[in-house]
Amino acid sequence: MNHLNQLDGRHLDLLKESANIGASHAATSLSIMLKKPIDLCIPSVRLQSIAELIDGKAEQQVAASLIQVKGGIRGCFFVMFAIDQANMLIEELVPQGNICDDGIGSSAFYEVSNILCGSYLSALSSFLNVAFIQSPPVISVDMGWGHIE
Repeated sequence: MNHLNQLDGRHLDLLKESANIGASHAATSLSIMLKKPIDLCIPSVRLQSIAELIDGKAEQQVAASLIQVKGGIRGCFFVMFAIDQANMLIEELVPQGNICDDGIGSSAFYEVSNILCGSYLSALSSFLNVAFIQSPPVISVDMGWGHIE
């Protein structure tokens, strides 16, 4: 299948189930790391253009991590948090740390991104019987969606 517009409801259901499995494993890893329960909403799947995705959010400052995925399926794993949410997560792990400190706080965000991606891909690998290789994360703090534009 070469075109996203050829996806039907059955394909979207499979993507949703894959996302649910991966997100559940990632949330479990985060819960263990934070020693706190993590509430997880059931993922939804819809196809959108980049323009639709960023509509109305271009001015929000965010912390993001991009991880390239190779192996049986190629793609990218993208983690994005509003700055205040990223800092709350970092402070749970590193008191006084923050995403902009170029030290232990940004390192904690790097590792959280790496662990979330690894957990997600491990679950998908088992579910799909496909091997994945992830790159080290590249993290950035930018206004809105400058990360993907």
